[in-house]
Amino acid sequence: MKSESLKQSLDVIRDYVSGIKGLPEDREVQLLRCQLRVLEKTIRQFEKGGLQVPEGVMSDKLSLESKVKEIKSGPQEIALLYEELLGLIIQTARLLKKRPDRDFRRRLTELRKQEVPKDVLRKNIIAVLKEMGGRAHERDVLKAIEERLKEQFTDADLDKPYGRRTRWEMNARHERNLMIKEGVLTRDSDRRKWTLVK
Repeated sequence: MKSESLKQSLDVIRDYVSGIKGLPEDREVQLLRCQLRVLEKTIRQFEKGGLQVPEGVMSDKLSLESKVKEIKSGPQEIALLYEELLGLIIQTARLLKKRPDRDFRRRLTELRKQEVPKDVLRKNIIAVLKEMGGRAHERDVLKAIEERLKEQFTDADLDKPYGRRTRWEMNARHERNLMIKEGVLTRDSDRRKWTLVK
């Protein structure tokens, strides 16, 4: 009976975590903040001119402030869940006399084995740059690679471990740095333009 109850609890947590993926991206928050700054500037101009601020402008400002506050509270809930789960893992590990850090590293290693290999990324970086005349903006290179490899990407590749960028994008950037060191790309292949050595 306890195992069934535990399974149900874990299912609830999994459902909650899978629902988290729908949290607004940084761009949405930035857009809301930008709109809020515009409204605040408008309000200051009304006040500076000695005019009464229209109710619609004030209500829009309050609405935007509450949206930003609501979006910010989501990550706090997630952080709380993370800390609670971490505590449970540590307690469980002590009971089982295990080392969660080792298990975590092993799990990460298993995930990395599922990623598109680095040599495949390298070959595609070179092929895409050749197609684009030997030099292209990073954004265009990554977009073209994504088109070429989208069927090969695994969940590990599409994971966003640090929030914004997918793992395959981070791996492609790392590969770019290695290619610069090895002389495949020019030294000035910074984050914006990638250039093949002629």
